[in-house]
Parts: sequence; structure tokens; C-alpha cells
Amino acid sequence: MEQTRPDLLIIALDNPECRPGLCGFLLGRYPQMRIMAIAAEQDTSIFFWAFVDIRSQKLQTSEEGIISALRNRPEAMQALGATQD
Repeated sequence: MEQTRPDLLIIALDNPECRPGLCGFLLGRYPQMRIMAIAAEQDTSIFFWAFVDIRSQKLQTSEEGIISALRNRPEAMQALGATQD
């Protein structure tokens, strides 16, 4: 992480009801990064980013939903109904 500083990180999502602890750590350290957490077996995905605090939004689990989340800026995601964790 320190060397590559990715713009996007995709991780497995174990429990869709709880934000993964890794998100708080990574977004606190790399606030420009976005994290997509996917629970494929539950057909659920959540997008996390930092904007003063950590925000999240349930994604439509489809190619369109994922691409839409990747293209939107944090301010636009807030207008789409993102929640504060």
C-alpha cells in the first residue's frame, strides 16, 4: 500500500451490516483511496471513501453499478444518498 498507493482497493466483505475494520485504518491513512467491499455469495457490495469522515453507499451489484461508483466523485456520491458510518 505504501509503495503503490492505489486509487481503488477491492476487498472481500464478510458482513454487509458492519464496516470492515480495515476500511477505517486504510482510509485514515490514505484518504484519497476508495474501497469497494464485495460479498459475492450474498450478492452485496459496498463502496467506502473518506470525506472528512468515512462514508458508504450500497451498490447495485452489477457491472453498471460498479462502474457508476468508480466514475462518481465523492461529492456526487453524497447526493446519491450515501450514509455516514
